[in-house]
Amino acid sequence: MDRPTIAPRVWQPSRPAKPAIEVRPINKLTLLPVAGHGPEDVLVGSDGRIFTGLDDGRIIALTPDGRQIDVVGDTGGRPLGLEWHPEGWIVVCDAQRGLLRLDVHDGRVDEFVTEFDGMPIRFCNNAAVADNVSMGSDGLIWVALASMRNALLDRMLPLPGILRKAAWRLPEAVQPKEAREFEVHAYDDTGRLTYAFRGTHPDFHFATGVREHKGTVWLGSLEDASVAAFVP
Repeated sequence: MDRPTIAPRVWQPSRPAKPAIEVRPINKLTLLPVAGHGPEDVLVGSDGRIFTGLDDGRIIALTPDGRQIDVVGDTGGRPLGLEWHPEGWIVVCDAQRGLLRLDVHDGRVDEFVTEFDGMPIRFCNNAAVADNVSMGSDGLIWVALASMRNALLDRMLPLPGILRKAAWRLPEAVQPKEAREFEVHAYDDTGRLTYAFRGTHPDFHFATGVREHKGTVWLGSLEDASVAAFVP
């Protein structure tokens, strides 16, 4: 498939900021395979099950030990962000269809909001205020940083845009890649950084969703075939 054209802008990135506190390593990252690919976001139910959407349109629920996987719905598109609605159903952000409503009890999927100001909603990614951000059961604001900054890309940003156009046209195999490391931060309601963790795993990277629930931090990944969990 042909890639879309881009019009790069020249700009000077700031220097990477150092966290205000020590970044602690994630020593034990547990993976729960999802029998699919691309569990971009994670959502935890009152029964402890972990909900996530896959790139084939399915939305699944996993038991915390990963031993049971139930398909609770299928959007027919590409489900990304998930959020609980106060009435007990799941708001699904579908990249192809917009905002959807999922009843996890009977699997029914209905359109919720599919256009705005007469224009169809496309690449709907998250129903929360910001992507990769969620409020934990501990009252902290948890943030998933999908990847560390790429020094090569940082050096290219101040250079003429034609260089990035050339890189964009390179085969996928030789393009600059995201780092395999990811970070997870937690902030209090004043914006103070409370926790900072860094993780790496051969079978998990590019953390794009995070939920803390009763002492366990759950992670989703757009690029892998598992959700992950660790205990801070």
